[in-house]
Formats: sequence, C-alpha cells, structure tokens
Amino acid sequence: NFFRIVQHHDRTAFTIGLAGPCRRRGKRRHHQRQSCHPHTIRHKGRIDLVTETDIAVEAFLKERLATLAPQAGFLAEESAEDLSLPDTCWIIDPVDGTTNFAHGLPLTVTSVAYRLNGEIVLGIVNAPLLHECFIAEKGKGAWRNGERISVSSVTACENALIATGFPYEIASRVDEILERMRPVLSSCQGVRRCGAAALDLAWTACGRFDAFYEDELKPWDMAAARCSSPRPGAAFPIWTARPL
Repeated sequence: NFFRIVQHHDRTAFTIGLAGPCRRRGKRRHHQRQSCHPHTIRHKGRIDLVTETDIAVEAFLKERLATLAPQAGFLAEESAEDLSLPDTCWIIDPVDGTTNFAHGLPLTVTSVAYRLNGEIVLGIVNAPLLHECFIAEKGKGAWRNGERISVSSVTACENALIATGFPYEIASRVDEILERMRPVLSSCQGVRRCGAAALDLAWTACGRFDAFYEDELKPWDMAAARCSSPRPGAAFPIWTARPL
C-alpha cells in the first residue's frame, strides 16, 4: 500500500536528504560524535535562519515526492508564498531546527506530512544526526525506527517533563512567554526546549516528553504529528488556529 511504498523508498530518501548534503559540506568530529556546519547562512528575520541545506533538501524532497504522488501539491517552508493548503499535498519542513544545525547541534529534523483529500494521513519526522526516524499513519499507529511507540502515561504535572518552544519574535514577547512558563516551571519536574517543534512532537509521541506547548507554529512544524496515534485512551492534542 501507499504507506509501505513511502516506508520502503523514502525513509532512505529523507535520510539522504538531510545527511547527504551535510556530509558533502563537511563534518566536525567531537568526542567521537559527528555534526556538520553549513557554509551559507542567511537571515529571514532577526533570529530566523535559512541555510543552503534547507534549500537543497526541500528541492530534493519535492522532486522525489512528486514521483510518488504526481497529483499532490506542496506546502514547503522555504518556497511557500502563503499558508494555503491544497486538499492533497505534501507539507514539508526540510530542516526543522535550522539554528541548531547552523551551530552544529544535532537536534534537527526533516518533517514531511501527506495530506490526502483534506486529511493528514501520513507523517514522517527524520532525525538523521540522531539516527531516529518516526513514521505515523492515520488510524494505524506510529513507529520509531520500526518499533511501535505510544505517548506517556503520566497524568500529573508534578511527574511530567514538559517541552516548549519560543517564537521568532521572542524579543517583543519575553514578559508574556515567561509569565506563561512560570506556573509550568513551578509545578512540573522540568522544562526542556529543543529548538525544533517537529522533534518535540515526535518525542512527545514516543513518551520522552509528557507534554509539549508552543504557539505561532506553522503547518510544516506540526503536520507530521497530526496522524500520530496514541495508545487507547490517551490524549495527544494539538491546538492550531487553522485546520490542517
């Protein structure tokens, strides 16, 4: 079926998509761990970065995915003119965690979702520098490196490890963000900020984080998590101002 086609062919493609250009642009080894630094970095905003790898990976994926579903459109971060979603389309974040990537931090992923007739039916979050690939199919479940995953069973905030993220316009919203974080910090076991929303959501889906919150997310940040199927009875909500 379609899921097997994507799982068989494009899990490798997604790994090549991010890791391949990274290898071609050089590696740095530190304590036996590899990371890579892009040569070309430009600013879309004060702290909103884009690298040559973002552009190359997006072009690679659009070319490859067009052969799998020729009828599908695209909503991809680096080429999107607006946030309009075709009923059938691929939603792509070629490098989520670009700032991490630019600094050699391996918390960076490629996120791809497939929207069919108005519904997200397939999501893939690949973290090649961490050797992890998360795949979810609507109504069938979610997997990490081929093993089924489920969300945390923690229900009490005092037992929870909670992830969050900050918007690019944080400088003008510091007081608001800190005020929102204050009750979380004072009541949970800890708060983590990875700097890649798709990774936060994947790690929430597999139970590493017990909860995640962030505002101002774009469709490509969270679309792949839409079809994550938590264990029966669990809640894995995503709040968004517009339907995906």
